[in-house]
Amino acid sequence: MALRAARKSKVQPSQVDRSKPDAETVRKTGTEFTHDSYAAFVHRACERAGVPPWSPGQLRHSFATEVRSRFGLEAAQVLLGHKRADVTQVYAETALANAVEAAKAMG
Repeated sequence: MALRAARKSKVQPSQVDRSKPDAETVRKTGTEFTHDSYAAFVHRACERAGVPPWSPGQLRHSFATEVRSRFGLEAAQVLLGHKRADVTQVYAETALANAVEAAKAMG
């Protein structure tokens, strides 16, 4: 132990003590969430609260669907930041109520 403490050169990678977490890899309070860690946090919070689990992506889909039904596909495309409308269609589901109204109006 004393020899290791008195060492002047770097320890060989195969000899590094990995029993303690590196200070750089330990999550610090206030650091940013990643996409996956945020989703996991939401799932754990749902379990603790006793509510059905949901994912953050569902908020994006719900928002896109609401915008599309009220303002059209192009508005949803712009607000979601998509370059192509076919990508927006994956997020923004068509409103069945609008289709029913159109069918009734057509007779």
